Amino acid sequence: MIKKLLLLSLVLVLAGALGVLALSAQGRTVPINASLTGEFITIGDGPGLFDVDLKGSPGTAKGRGLSFSNPVPHGDLPPGNTCDDLPSEFDGLVITDGAFNMRFSDGSLLFGKAASGGYVCFYPPKAFAPYDLVGGTGRYEGATGYVQYDIVTHNIGGSTAVVAETGSATGEIILP
Repeated sequence: MIKKLLLLSLVLVLAGALGVLALSAQGRTVPINASLTGEFITIGDGPGLFDVDLKGSPGTAKGRGLSFSNPVPHGDLPPGNTCDDLPSEFDGLVITDGAFNMRFSDGSLLFGKAASGGYVCFYPPKAFAPYDLVGGTGRYEGATGYVQYDIVTHNIGGSTAVVAETGSATGEIILP
């Protein structure tokens, strides 16, 4: 009888510990801190497509997305922008809409929608693109949070249709 009580006590302790572990995984925050390389492609006045490789936290991923933007003079760029005030009509682009997904090596996906404050500088050639996380699949099902892309663009032989990108992605994923 004592053996059965000890075994039952051990089972209850283990069950309680597993329950605490399961609860601690809920609402967990996962940092995003990754380097990126890839390209941005535009055709005419349509949206831009980006395709980047991300390495770092929370793991290696492929990022793909679409963004819409409008050219604006310096005074219409978001506050805190780091674009030069050029003598031309337009100094950059304001990102007006967009969406992306990150595909991780385990097949999980993370989805994002463009947040306000995104811009592209004509000079120096860089961009800031914030996104709100709006869900995913696999280990990111129901995730929220944000990611910010800080990007340096590299002109490829005078072409503005295909531009190489390097930079970083930072933010946090909040698991349900």
